[in-house]
Amino acid sequence: LIHLAKEQAKEGTEIPLKDARTGDLLFFGKQYESGKSKIDHVAIVYKINAKGNPVVVHCSYRGVSIQEIKPGDYWSKKLLFC
Repeated sequence: LIHLAKEQAKEGTEIPLKDARTGDLLFFGKQYESGKSKIDHVAIVYKINAKGNPVVVHCSYRGVSIQEIKPGDYWSKKLLFC
């Protein structure tokens, strides 16, 4: 894969988050009022938990982690697309 998240986002086909499966990529960043967005982070779906939330593997300032993306949390607010 290309190293930069914004370049990775140009590959593949966008799908609804509800259809995400193990191995899919989630892209995060900032959505502007103009409709444009800035992608600055990517995570790999590790699994979908019993609540239907994606659990992802990603690397942040704390290093590599496995984390549930819950509605309303920091990462869900930055989620742009899958």
